[in-house]
Amino acid sequence: MAQTVECVTHGEHLLEQIAKLLPTESGTPSYSDVKINVGGQIFHCHKLVLMLQSPYFEEKLSNMTECVTEYIDLSECSGLNHVAAEDFASVLRFLYVGEIDLNENNVMNVLEAAFCLMIAELKKICEDYMVSELCADNCCQFWKLAEIVNSTELASACKQFSLKEFPKISVANVLCNLPEKLFKELLASDELNTGSEVDICESLLKWLEGMQEAWDNPDKLCTFLTLIRWSAVPIEYVKSKFLKNRAFMEDSKCFKFLSQVITYHLTGVQFDGLRTFPRPSTGVEKCVVIVGLDTGDSVSSDVYRLNLQQKECRLQELPSLQTPMQFEATACVRCGNSLYLTGVGTSSKEVWKWDATFGWGRCADMISARRRHCSTFATETSLFVLGGFKFGEIIGDVEIYSVLTNRWKQVGALKQPVESAGCVLSRTSIYIFGGVGTVTNSDIYSDVDCIQVFDTATKECIILEKRLPQPERLLQAVMWERSVILISYRTCLVFDTDQKTFQSRNHFAAIKDHFGLVLEDQRIFIFGGQWPIIGKHHGVKYMCSNKVKSIPVMDIISNRTEAKWDFHTRLPIACCINAFGIVTLPVCSDCAKDAEVMNYNTE
Repeated sequence: MAQTVECVTHGEHLLEQIAKLLPTESGTPSYSDVKINVGGQIFHCHKLVLMLQSPYFEEKLSNMTECVTEYIDLSECSGLNHVAAEDFASVLRFLYVGEIDLNENNVMNVLEAAFCLMIAELKKICEDYMVSELCADNCCQFWKLAEIVNSTELASACKQFSLKEFPKISVANVLCNLPEKLFKELLASDELNTGSEVDICESLLKWLEGMQEAWDNPDKLCTFLTLIRWSAVPIEYVKSKFLKNRAFMEDSKCFKFLSQVITYHLTGVQFDGLRTFPRPSTGVEKCVVIVGLDTGDSVSSDVYRLNLQQKECRLQELPSLQTPMQFEATACVRCGNSLYLTGVGTSSKEVWKWDATFGWGRCADMISARRRHCSTFATETSLFVLGGFKFGEIIGDVEIYSVLTNRWKQVGALKQPVESAGCVLSRTSIYIFGGVGTVTNSDIYSDVDCIQVFDTATKECIILEKRLPQPERLLQAVMWERSVILISYRTCLVFDTDQKTFQSRNHFAAIKDHFGLVLEDQRIFIFGGQWPIIGKHHGVKYMCSNKVKSIPVMDIISNRTEAKWDFHTRLPIACCINAFGIVTLPVCSDCAKDAEVMNYNTE
């Protein structure tokens, strides 16, 4: 009866015999049929072993003309010309015996040889070893090699280690080992661990000193500036380090960018390429503080914190305003990290200040009661309020409040008294767009199309010849470079403050009014608001929204064909928004992505 018999020791015996063929320095092994020259040292090898273990050798030897003993000079082979004899001996030991001694001195060379020779198993062994030995001194070199040998897992591990241990890496002075592409990946990541954005700037300046080729390409140099979170870099540091750096100052694009950074710190005006969201590791984040939720039936004095940097994050409740709110009663602006509310309280004259350290505090009352007015800081210490509505009358007077003296002073008047207008500061001028005014020689109120400019230096007001495309009220306005972006229920316009021209972007209109709008980190955020619904009997009622959404500001500037708003989160209730402002606050540890605790009413 036929029977197949297996020798249990055959495989082990065969491996032992192959191991005896391993080339050594002491002599030529039996049956060798190929010579490999590595840096002048000849290795007598066996084609069968090499071809079975390495696709590289299989292709190389298969294409050779047959002779008694074939010859390969690795110095003439692309990618292998710098492999040292000692490292190649280690590779051969793995091919013949299946084992290798790895250490921090040889692992990089062995990995590169394994990659070039296409020995997948050895490549994986080297990668695993390098991941286990990652430290501040070697991670940058390992990461650079991982990119060369197409090791996704090793590259990912090195990047994550570098992000987490960036302070140690900076001290170790090994960042210069990173090529431009990888260093930019670090700077671009929100996960980069740092106690201060100034430390990131210091690392950038040191890295650029050692990478002189980066200076030769102006476009390349300016891209580094777009990776810094400039809201967290003091203006004094920008002036002392960047504006005194010869390379940045000699490059026109860099000089313009840094000049705009200075302007941003002084006025808050943002521009293309500016990053303003702080890195989470610095312990602070950009938020909108919302004061009062207006449901149409009532308006509360509740205060909430809306996180702009984390999506689907619950709004955190802050201490309430300590005076009654009124419908459309207040405007809210910021000075540093403080919010100033004007026109609150039963008299509509009260002014309150809030900051994260001291909470609420009352300031001196305004001279004239008002609501539905415009307000903005022209400097860090000077708050202007313009126009508004009081006790059945639209007013046009302008008042200025000094943060230093806690006093109000009347300083002029608008050419056209208005309420419910949009306003924005550009340089030293406050632009007032549209609003509701009084028809000439009558008591009738009507939307207006005028654009008023109040000069904060001369205290004079003019009306531009250029008009809004149509009369508008309740416009929300933000500055972007030299343009004003205006959004309302039915309108989105881009107004050039230099050319005094409009560009229509109406497909980006909010389709609601009484909403909040802010611009931060190159995105526009819209939250809350209301829109009319026609009832069965032709009556009109209003529905409120609790949705927070955002869109890249460049979609509007470049006039993208389709308006693609991204969902961000939801307010505690559907409501109108009257008072809000952006501040930088400590990171909220209680901010959790918990859909169950959020109000998910849909629009």
